[in-house]
Amino acid sequence: MILAGTCFACKKLSNDHCEPETFEFKFQNSMTIDTFRMITTDPTLEFYSYTLSAGNKILFTYKHHFRDCPEIADDEGLETIIFEIPQQSDSFVLNDSLELRSAKCLIHFSCFCAPGAPALIKHGSIEGTRITANSWKLKANLKLPWNSQSIISFDNVFTLQ
Repeated sequence: MILAGTCFACKKLSNDHCEPETFEFKFQNSMTIDTFRMITTDPTLEFYSYTLSAGNKILFTYKHHFRDCPEIADDEGLETIIFEIPQQSDSFVLNDSLELRSAKCLIHFSCFCAPGAPALIKHGSIEGTRITANSWKLKANLKLPWNSQSIISFDNVFTLQ
């Protein structure tokens, strides 16, 4: 007896109709990050809820939109890193836990891949220099709070939002 049918598991997936991954590098003037520490059972991780509001800081936002293929369930997602520096700055270097904490450097994943709450980044570095009133050059190497072997790096121009 011969069985006729389609072998869906054998079908090769095509990337032709996938949404490609994208990156955003933006900043805003006269903003601030208001944080509230969340209580957790893991003392090594610091999770926060946060809101963005008018203030006296420069707010930087890095966003990585993951690639999204219709055939793959739950591959879509967004990784966001935010932090703030004093409004009057023309350059800065954040090199340690105290400086990253002071800048309220948070990472937040919106996906099925990592902790759901924003976490404080405590290890790594970010340095930046103002190019014009509408652009900054930033370079970063940041360790994920829950996996110090994973590093997020970027070296890009951030533009005024």
